[in-house]
Amino acid sequence: MAQGWGRRWKVGAQVGLVSLLGVSPLVADWEKGTTALQAGRYEEAVQELREVVEAHPEYAAAYYMLGTAQHSLEQSSEAIASFRRAVELDKTSAKYAFSLAQAFLSTQQPERVLTTLEAHSPADLPEAMRVRYAETLAAAVGQSEAPEKALVQLERAARSLPQVPPLWLALGKARGKADDFKGSFQAYQKALELNPQDSVAGRLAVRQAWLVADAEEPPADLGWYRKAALVAEQLAAAEPSVTHASLAGDSYLHAKNYAAARRWLETALAADSNRPGTALSLARCSLGLEEDQRALEELEAAYRKAQVADDSEVLVSIARSQGFAYHKVGDYRRAAEAYRRAGDEAKAVEMMGFQQLADSNKDVDRNRKECLAKKRAVDLDRKEMEAKRALFSVEEWLKIEGGFARQLAECQRYLDVEGVS
Repeated sequence: MAQGWGRRWKVGAQVGLVSLLGVSPLVADWEKGTTALQAGRYEEAVQELREVVEAHPEYAAAYYMLGTAQHSLEQSSEAIASFRRAVELDKTSAKYAFSLAQAFLSTQQPERVLTTLEAHSPADLPEAMRVRYAETLAAAVGQSEAPEKALVQLERAARSLPQVPPLWLALGKARGKADDFKGSFQAYQKALELNPQDSVAGRLAVRQAWLVADAEEPPADLGWYRKAALVAEQLAAAEPSVTHASLAGDSYLHAKNYAAARRWLETALAADSNRPGTALSLARCSLGLEEDQRALEELEAAYRKAQVADDSEVLVSIARSQGFAYHKVGDYRRAAEAYRRAGDEAKAVEMMGFQQLADSNKDVDRNRKECLAKKRAVDLDRKEMEAKRALFSVEEWLKIEGGFARQLAECQRYLDVEGVS
């Protein structure tokens, strides 16, 4: 058993003694056992109290005290057996059930902890034991494979003991497991309110807010990203760190507040420049602010950082953003190259299609300009010939007109663009 739990058990035993001594049976072994337990002589206490339960097997308090001494000696199995017997003899005692639950917790049996505590609420315990009840329940939920099953217990405990941070942390986890992301966020936020230095609660609150936003029908609920950003800013104020600055920056980025996002991301990179993910987020801010050339430069810097860090996942994300940025500025070849690096051949093919169309349009524009110049020259020649038309017969003039038409025959499709003739 861990030393911290041992100390708690000793304190619990002494609390219990105050009430038990007044009603103890008049046997010498009882007084010797309880005195030894108070003095921390646990082996002696076990010996004396075992004789008490053998002589008085119906006495629940004796089993409770014996279990306390055994647990202090880390005799877990024996302690569980003693506490279980005490509970069987007095099912109304929340204190006995709580002690059994603590014994189960120390032996990594969270489901039995939850089952044992289910029959009692913190209000059934002496006030001095209620916070430990909440902490025990919270620890069991943390160990449990199915924390959502403890939701009713946690909700009840939170109403009874609203000032215990670990309880709200456990409640946040249980609500999250049950896909109640809003409730989970509120629980983590409450834990952070009670303990502003609890960065774990704050980071979990940010994560849940993101989940709420992502769970909404598209488009995502930007208000929840703003809530996440405010929590992250609170974290960064209480405990300045690269992680917290990045959390604030990414939250504002998702909320499309690009200016605020940039401030936090630049703060994060100033503290640690070797963060390709943060550098990518900064480039996305520039894209959001329509600063495309700056974004391309920042993406290139982020790509180099990711190569040094050998972060393949971030490299793919950066390449995809580069594809988007190059597409945005009309550089389709580079966009296709970037999408290929990202492993998206379909987008690469699409970009090459755009490039072919752009190249075709360039050819059309060039040919059209050439044909317009040729048409102007032919029009000048026709004008000069029309001034001499009286010199030609009808037959000769038709031949001249046919010659002008043949000169412009190949250009006609370009001259017809946008009504040019």
